[in-house]
Amino acid sequence: MALNNPTVGSRGLWELKTPYQSYLPVNTTLECTAITNYGQLFSMGIDPYQAYYQKYNISKEDYKKHSDDGGRIIFLRTDTGQVYSFPLHYLVSYPIGTGVNYCSIGIGLRLGALPLNTNVEAYIQKVEELADSMLGVNVQAETMALSEIMIIDNASHVRLEKARKQRTKDHKSTLEQLDDATKAKKVLSDRLELIERKAIEQSNRILDLENLLRKNNINFETQ
Repeated sequence: MALNNPTVGSRGLWELKTPYQSYLPVNTTLECTAITNYGQLFSMGIDPYQAYYQKYNISKEDYKKHSDDGGRIIFLRTDTGQVYSFPLHYLVSYPIGTGVNYCSIGIGLRLGALPLNTNVEAYIQKVEELADSMLGVNVQAETMALSEIMIIDNASHVRLEKARKQRTKDHKSTLEQLDDATKAKKVLSDRLELIERKAIEQSNRILDLENLLRKNNINFETQ
């Protein structure tokens, strides 16, 4: 029977059949680090039958059949370094190629103490736009309280609000700076285009005048 061998470097989820069906950790990424045949194990002083068959109550007949059928031992390793090995004949499925690991990622932003009625919708919209423009993803943003509610006296509240508003006036976000730079570039580009257009119009008028003079047999000199 021709066996579909995985390749070294294959990474992802692996599935084995009885009696190895519970041998590998569940939902754990494993990477194939080596594939060896039974002869190589013997040369290292390891008896494949005792190591991989006898301890799982697999008959010697099956062992011989697998050996004659080009048996291999697959070595896998977790990201933490734990190593697993088993006969190729008990492999049900394995990842194709190396693949890419995905997971849901979130970013937490602690805004500090603010009045409970603070409207942060505009801020959330900018965060969503930034994530879309830089990462190309649609985000789900939500607000939540991260501390116990505390009461601030009115005078302190007015002082904090004044300082916070002044800070927003003095600070321009990267997106705002980029927008200003884009607008300035557009203005400069429009001016250069106008200058170029005027220069072309003037050159055309000079050519028209020269042609008119030639038609009327009027001599002229050009510098």
